[in-house]
Amino acid sequence: MRFATVLVLSFAISLASYAAAAAQGVSFDAIAAWPGAQITTTTNNDGSEVKVVKLPNGVVFRQERRNGKTLTFGNDTSGHGAVMCSWNIYVIVAAALEICPEFRNEPLKTDLAGAIDMINDFIVANSLSAVSKAELEQRAASVRKDVPQLCRSDSVAGMIKAFGSMSHDKFTTSVADLLSVPRPPVTNPCL
Repeated sequence: MRFATVLVLSFAISLASYAAAAAQGVSFDAIAAWPGAQITTTTNNDGSEVKVVKLPNGVVFRQERRNGKTLTFGNDTSGHGAVMCSWNIYVIVAAALEICPEFRNEPLKTDLAGAIDMINDFIVANSLSAVSKAELEQRAASVRKDVPQLCRSDSVAGMIKAFGSMSHDKFTTSVADLLSVPRPPVTNPCL
């Protein structure tokens, strides 16, 4: 049952991030224009086309064109983690800490607030399309609307327990590592 809850939460995070990325209007040409980008294009027998752009900072984008539809996906292979995945998880956990009385943990709440602020700066600086801190904070605020169901979630409780058992130094070191390589923030791989 816990695995199913984590899977559903992970799927919801991915959908939310995909919708946000689609709404940002990320141009595949802009991705391909990054210095050092390696581009491969494959045309399949059915007429579909697959373009892959590998960036030197460890992010790979794949665009598939089939039957008049275009899908673009980003995957972080840098070894430092998918920034948008971490942002989504931190925002959910921070919202639960703020609203759910059973999850109160002031030191963790403070650590997460600092981490989210640093990640927001990273996203603003490295996004492929313009996004402001105010927009990111608005997205984070919208998560709080779903907190009542998060307060009953075993997976959120598990994440809070895992983060809560981490020392302040270990947590800040993990955030520093996440943000150590400038690269486009993507969601995958997540969890």
